Amino acid sequence: MYKMNYLEKLEALCRDIDARQPSLRIAKQYHDGTQALSFLSPIARKQLGDRLTHISIGYPRLATDSVAERMTLTGFVRNGEPLSAVWSAFARSGSATLADDAIHTALKLGRAHIVVWAHDSGLPLATVERDMATERDPITHRVVWAAKKWRRPDDSTRAVLYGPDAVRVYSGPSVTSGGVVPNSGWSLLETVANPLGVCPVVELVNAHDPWDTAGQPESAPIWSLTDLLCKTFSDIAVSSESSAMPRRWASGLQLQFDAEGNLVAPFDNSPGAVWLSESGDTKFGGFPEPKLEAYSALTESILRQIGALSGLPDHLIGVHSADPSSAEMQRSAEQSLSARATKKTARFGASFGQVASLMEAIMANRPVRDDISATWKSTEVRGFAAQADGVTKLYQSGLLPWESAMAELGYSPDQITSMRQARIREQLDRSPIPALPAVTEEPDDAEG
Repeated sequence: MYKMNYLEKLEALCRDIDARQPSLRIAKQYHDGTQALSFLSPIARKQLGDRLTHISIGYPRLATDSVAERMTLTGFVRNGEPLSAVWSAFARSGSATLADDAIHTALKLGRAHIVVWAHDSGLPLATVERDMATERDPITHRVVWAAKKWRRPDDSTRAVLYGPDAVRVYSGPSVTSGGVVPNSGWSLLETVANPLGVCPVVELVNAHDPWDTAGQPESAPIWSLTDLLCKTFSDIAVSSESSAMPRRWASGLQLQFDAEGNLVAPFDNSPGAVWLSESGDTKFGGFPEPKLEAYSALTESILRQIGALSGLPDHLIGVHSADPSSAEMQRSAEQSLSARATKKTARFGASFGQVASLMEAIMANRPVRDDISATWKSTEVRGFAAQADGVTKLYQSGLLPWESAMAELGYSPDQITSMRQARIREQLDRSPIPALPAVTEEPDDAEG
């Protein structure tokens, strides 16, 4: 019978963590706008010196944030019934922005992890993690093993192996500040039994197809175009400096050299300097100034390519049209972005449903169920007045039930339940109370 070697499992997952660090670093650099200039030639770099070492254009961040802003988790339901207790536990787990942090991390880096465990008080606790490695079941595609490692302030190292049977904590060799946490040399410190029976780690993968388990940053398709745009703007900066300091020439001069044989400049090139020559054969002139108009068409072409790949409309990437934009035109232009966000809510919703199932199992002390669904706010960005008017017309025509109408307006299942109870109370208050029949006293029988 095969016996699981937990230490080998931990070391393998730690190697996966290290293998993913270069790609995470690149994704973070493009999101933060700290990537190096890719198209700057060595000659231009030498001529510029330290005057133009970095140009930051934040379209990767804009592409990521524009999708994340349209994905708002509103609650959990089972068979259409809201799970208020689970949603309340999820909302108070660690941070009120737990869902937003997980979504943004997954879109920024390609994937994120949520660890669900019980607090000392017995209540469920969920935290968002970034540097983790997982192993999935090839049939169910659920996470069966997960690990993370880190360095502590006292230079000691720790690692945790999450499994379906237990959570194992390990200690490792000391690492100084700036060092790399090792993949081996771990010693078991503690083993905590896992009553859930499944790995308490849920992975949010920003996948573009069902077979993609590694995920891809949302802005990855526009990284090369962002580099090209940065190069174009660096050219504009260099050309602008050349226009401000035009190059001049002089002929008919006798060249002079210093004692070491180096050519001595005959004139001062500082701004405002006057060039003088006593020779009548000397001629002065200037080279044509570079034209910047051609860069405008090139910049617009690159921006439109960025918009086509990222779904960003023209009014968000800075491409202006001669026709004034109306609210309806802007909404129509954002359809691609909204459809992209809607597609991701379906994929991320399954992961958040697993998180809710783990939290419910901890709260109720029962096995994990897989029948919880996540509810989302509409990904379309519309004015509330226009949205309310459209929903009201659908409700009045009988095409939309009242609860569905409230969901379309962005209310959570808990809010809809509270509103429904309030409507019932209002109807009871408006209902007339029938008058009670008058009570008449019957005369006592005469004594015989």
